[in-house]
Amino acid sequence: MGAFGSKKAQVNLHSTDETYTLTATATNSEGTATDSITLNWGCEVPESEPVVIEREVIISADTSLNGSISGNKVADAYAYTAGNTFTVGDTSEDKYAKGYLTFSIAALCALRDIITIKEVEIRISGVVIVGEPWLAGSQMNIKVFYYGTSLDPDDFRLGGNTVKVFNTSSSLSNLTFSTTELKNELKSYVSSGSPLFQLKFGLNGRSTNGIQDFYGIYESNASLYVKYETAD
Repeated sequence: MGAFGSKKAQVNLHSTDETYTLTATATNSEGTATDSITLNWGCEVPESEPVVIEREVIISADTSLNGSISGNKVADAYAYTAGNTFTVGDTSEDKYAKGYLTFSIAALCALRDIITIKEVEIRISGVVIVGEPWLAGSQMNIKVFYYGTSLDPDDFRLGGNTVKVFNTSSSLSNLTFSTTELKNELKSYVSSGSPLFQLKFGLNGRSTNGIQDFYGIYESNASLYVKYETAD
């Protein structure tokens, strides 16, 4: 303790604690008095808010897993990979033709613990029309349907979760859409770590005119757009 003039004193403290209780005792001819004070020299550092980064990704279709299945039931169904297109409608034998489309989402799954998906959109343009598919079926149903790493006749079966329904017409040339159902399905797949996100396309009817009536979709015109956030 050192003096700093009249009625002042210096106290040097050596402590690694964030607080220190200082007790002072004064004694004179009248007696003794004691008092204490708790000193706090630590400063609470507020927790910093995480930095949220918004990103966008466009995923092209996986051409090795896209294709079509034609048939009226599994027993007579024929599956084939499309090469660069697949068809939705019916065949010259008046059999249903369903289209199957795959996107690899492994990169999104790798981020599943830190990712928040904000927007999802399927982008398909340049649809080709052969015959009159709108007379075969009044609606095109698009479903999330997992068929795995190969396309076979068994995948002709019913199933899948509908994410979009288009009314068919002679002007149906764009199948771009974004729905809550689509976003929720993708979230579920990413959360589970499933690396493939797959869709099935089909009309709700077929023609019996003995000619092809279908919408042709170029795989190069199909992509999956995802906007998401990550905390850095």
